[in-house]
Amino acid sequence: MGASKLDTHYSVRIQTMKNISKFQKKILGWYQAAKRDLPWRQTKDPYKILVSEIMLQQTQVDTVIPYYHRWLKRFPDFEKLAAAEEAEVLKHWQGLGYYRRAKMLHRNAQQVCAQHAGKLPQDAQTLLSLPGIGRYTAGAVGSIAFGLKVPLLDGNVIRILTRIFAISKNVADKNTLERLWKISKNILPNKNVGDFNQALMELGATVCFPRSPNCANCPVSDLCEGHLSGKAESYPVKSPAQKITKMNEHAFIFRDKENRLLVKKQKTGERWADLWTLPHFENLNEGLSNFKVKKNDLKKLRTDKHGFTRYQITLNTFTLGEPLKKIVKKSDYVWMTKKELSRSTFPAVYQKIIDGVMQHEH
Repeated sequence: MGASKLDTHYSVRIQTMKNISKFQKKILGWYQAAKRDLPWRQTKDPYKILVSEIMLQQTQVDTVIPYYHRWLKRFPDFEKLAAAEEAEVLKHWQGLGYYRRAKMLHRNAQQVCAQHAGKLPQDAQTLLSLPGIGRYTAGAVGSIAFGLKVPLLDGNVIRILTRIFAISKNVADKNTLERLWKISKNILPNKNVGDFNQALMELGATVCFPRSPNCANCPVSDLCEGHLSGKAESYPVKSPAQKITKMNEHAFIFRDKENRLLVKKQKTGERWADLWTLPHFENLNEGLSNFKVKKNDLKKLRTDKHGFTRYQITLNTFTLGEPLKKIVKKSDYVWMTKKELSRSTFPAVYQKIIDGVMQHEH
């Protein structure tokens, strides 16, 4: 690995072969001594590693661990996952959010079983052809499960590399990202690539924080331009944060004479496609007119706040003190028993509301 392979656009302290090797050794040595004992680090099973990587996208480690264990108990391999109904897959994912990940993982298992005899392909290009596997996931699974010399780039690694190399360009820019991919590839060691990639991510998660990085405990601070210049927190350079839009919505707890709850399955293209929700509306009067209910007949039950992409939503939930007499014609609403509700998948905020209602009945 020659220095010429690195992006010489930047003046950095690990341009030489000697310092690249020093960087690799320090990172790997630190990882062996300081890495967290996480369940997916105790296996080389490609399926289990893939599940962990998909779950960890946009979700904290502590949140993922119990889901990971429950998932593998029910879906221990590609075959079991491929054979499951999507509704059950979504139910086991409930609470992790970003449900598209679960759908893609399900489709991935079906394709692996149909085209690769239930075994994950061992080359990065074929991995990229599978549902739910992008450039990062192919790098993570390829290097960790198969030892392939392939890079990865996630938020943690971007933060580390921009600080090490003092990259002052916006990381949202395509050209900047390509430079980072090039750097991440050219600093890979010839051996222990999976550990090296995990070490970079671990360093970002436990030491090289976005704010107040713990440079005193960083194994490569002496090679970091950001730290040595006293400007570590200036990196990475990002686009201005997207403005959050605040919204109010209104949900209803409606029951029929048999004490069943009224719910609706969201369609493709809607906010929570294929998940169930309570009846909900941005405009309270619109909701009332749909069900021929008077505002004075409603009782405010609770208020919940939740986020969705760039929206911060205040959800006001109302209940009716008597069975609902009428719903709109040709509606997609259905009545569900308590048992049916427990088998169906709701977004976290609606599940919390329903659980609260059910507990109140006892």
